[in-house]
Amino acid sequence: MRSGNDGPMKSASFLETGPQRMGISESVYYDIFASRFGELAHADEEVWKRISKRMDDGDGRWLKALAGEWLIRDLAGLGPVPSALAEAFAETVVFGETTLKEAKKLDVIPFVIPVNRPGCAAGQLLPCWGVRGAEAMPGSFSTDGREGLQVTPASFVPSGVDAGNSWQLGAGLAERILEDGRSDLIGRIARDWVVSGEVNDQERVIRVRMGNKGKVITGRQWLLPVDNLGGHHRECGVRNLQDAWVQFTGEGTLADGEQLSFPTSSDLDSVHVLASQAIRPMIANILRVRPALVSLWHSSNEEKSKCPAEMIREVVTSLRVREIFGHEVEVRLRLLPDSDINAAEQVLQAEGLGRAFGKPVLFDITGGNYLMKEAVSTIARRNPSIWRIYKEFGLGEHEVIGLRLSNGVAGSFRIVDSDPDPRIDWNFLSRSPDRTKGESDDAATLMKGIFGLRASIDGNRAE
Repeated sequence: MRSGNDGPMKSASFLETGPQRMGISESVYYDIFASRFGELAHADEEVWKRISKRMDDGDGRWLKALAGEWLIRDLAGLGPVPSALAEAFAETVVFGETTLKEAKKLDVIPFVIPVNRPGCAAGQLLPCWGVRGAEAMPGSFSTDGREGLQVTPASFVPSGVDAGNSWQLGAGLAERILEDGRSDLIGRIARDWVVSGEVNDQERVIRVRMGNKGKVITGRQWLLPVDNLGGHHRECGVRNLQDAWVQFTGEGTLADGEQLSFPTSSDLDSVHVLASQAIRPMIANILRVRPALVSLWHSSNEEKSKCPAEMIREVVTSLRVREIFGHEVEVRLRLLPDSDINAAEQVLQAEGLGRAFGKPVLFDITGGNYLMKEAVSTIARRNPSIWRIYKEFGLGEHEVIGLRLSNGVAGSFRIVDSDPDPRIDWNFLSRSPDRTKGESDDAATLMKGIFGLRASIDGNRAE
């Protein structure tokens, strides 16, 4: 994933020139160098040849920054550098009191964290090194017992920066990269991400104090605790180290077991349902959410899809449901192709489901055939606002499974109704009709079973 900064050649052309040549102060120059940490490492060999010709023009901190870029390039296998530079940088300190020559013998992973900058409008980015196998280094942050991994600022950054515990998430990712031998990720974590989060003994990622860190302007992707989300367009929220690894790498599945409460109508844009003969759990999900708008998607199959959709509409628009909801419910029936996935996707796109909404959209995929579910899944990959839910056999009567995608990565979670409405017979809705006993669902039967009503579908009780 590329950052939103300038392309590598343009950035490299700027950063290969020292502050004296740029005619700007060292503090401004190094702020820019810190924000573009990892970019020169990706530059082509011609840039590094030009740098080798300017070595005598640079000051000490500029040379330390260049040596760090060389180290990233070497660790990530991004390409060769002129042998003259390797020799020139050999004794340059890149972190603590460790020279480049010594650093190459250690396990080292670079990453960037945000830190507060007291008295300033915005915080700053702090390039760091996660180092394993070194003696204790002055100025390092606590290892927090992480198998001896020390986290220390890059040597060209001004000293005395207080990072608190927000470096721990970056340290956790650094350890995973080392453990898995993923040198292919080194360039990406250095250049494309800014990471902040405290990690506890259960590897949960905990909220950190942001202060003016959140006002840092950067094209990098942010990786933050979910409780710190809200300040950036390009941000990923995580609850544990596994989530962080998946969001960073784009590989695997978000950790299961996350539990959320059922959203309400004020939390949602709308509810969509793939209608089928599994009527009861679909009605249950609608009754829990109490939406103002429901779209019932059905196929051309009258018995298995269209009639169930009409039955659901009849129940949801009844007087009794309006009384419980406290508002009117608009229910739309929509035809969705069930044998042509491209046609189904086009229909969903035409409904506007391919674009992001301000609020989540709940899509119940308990029903529908395989192609219909796949069409919804394809649309969901384009629209992170869509949360898919389904009722899994064996779940408690107040639970459903949820699926969502974040940055193209799938994640599952449980949605639990912790305060079920006592006016509704949820046990009835969690059971299927016993076909062996001749049981079947129609609107009147459903109303009686759900609400204990013995009268007409409009919800008026019989005497």
